[in-house]
Amino acid sequence: MTVTERRAVDRGLGLGVPPYLVITAIAWCMATGGGTGARDPAIAGVLLVGAYVLGAMAAGIRPHAKPCPEAALFLALLIWLIFDGPIRSGVSIETLRVPILAVEVFIAVSAVGLLDQAQRTLLLRALIALGTVHALIAIVYAIRIAGSCACLGSLARAESLVGNPNALGVALVATAVVTARELRRRFAPVLCLVIAVQAVALLLTGSRIAIITALCVLSWYLLTRATWLTRALFLPWVVMAVVVVTVRFSHSLPDQRVRLWAAAAERIAAHPLVGHGPIPEVYSLPLARARATTHAHNEILQWTADYGLIGLALLAMNLVAAIARAGRSRPRDGWLMAAAASLLASGLTDFSLRITAITLLTATLVAAACLPARH
Repeated sequence: MTVTERRAVDRGLGLGVPPYLVITAIAWCMATGGGTGARDPAIAGVLLVGAYVLGAMAAGIRPHAKPCPEAALFLALLIWLIFDGPIRSGVSIETLRVPILAVEVFIAVSAVGLLDQAQRTLLLRALIALGTVHALIAIVYAIRIAGSCACLGSLARAESLVGNPNALGVALVATAVVTARELRRRFAPVLCLVIAVQAVALLLTGSRIAIITALCVLSWYLLTRATWLTRALFLPWVVMAVVVVTVRFSHSLPDQRVRLWAAAAERIAAHPLVGHGPIPEVYSLPLARARATTHAHNEILQWTADYGLIGLALLAMNLVAAIARAGRSRPRDGWLMAAAASLLASGLTDFSLRITAITLLTATLVAAACLPARH
């Protein structure tokens, strides 16, 4: 890339269009209740295809007939998702949701893989800005709630425009890690303020999985890279985070997740190979205060219950192929891997990975962390 082209990217012109299309797709979904409606994945898909096409044109890549092994494995997974979903159970937004998300993940990863280092910098900075905007919205929401209530005992949780406090929480963890990565590369007081805003908003979501994940990432940083001053500055937040998690656990007992996981295991045992299909079916729980849900709050169990052991095996093969490819693409970005892992961890106790905004954000960070930038 010439100096002129690099300056054009830094100004957001010319080759800066593909990363802006990717971030627009994520921003659209985050601003429309997580992008779970029928319209939002379609709009996001068009933006992602545009990002890939423009990125391929800029890189001088032409389509070729010989598929790579990763693409063949993905095609096999997609065929199974369609066969075990809309073909078997009928066409609906619920049966089409996972195949559509799978296609958009593939396109997003491919599009990010076409970006050079300057374009990726634009993309990551846009993610920081996006996380900050939603954090500010969450804080304003909390202030309004506090002003309209005599006390804060209602435990109202901020969710911004994402529509789900847990989804907002894990998204804030990811963008905060990306912000910390940027701060390590160039110190700027505004980035310190951005991290503080995101940290406050994270507490306001009251998301246990998000706060615990943040504590794990923060512990790694404080024990390995932080100075004594940094540790002292983060200590008040750690204390408040522990208090929030403790209060949330005390108000959520008995927790229904263990019973949900047991019920999902029973569904898997009833239809082990092909699953019962991705048709929403409310889990029957003995808890009096249990809220109705059609998801096991564990993506591995829910995936297996929906698509069976065959679907799980195909998914595992795709993940192994992706990890093997990433292993050949050194060096990997540890900060971005931590941000992506924070999002993936949410799938162990929630349905966040089926929210379009979280899915696309995860795919973008995984690709940016593991795939080498185009030269």
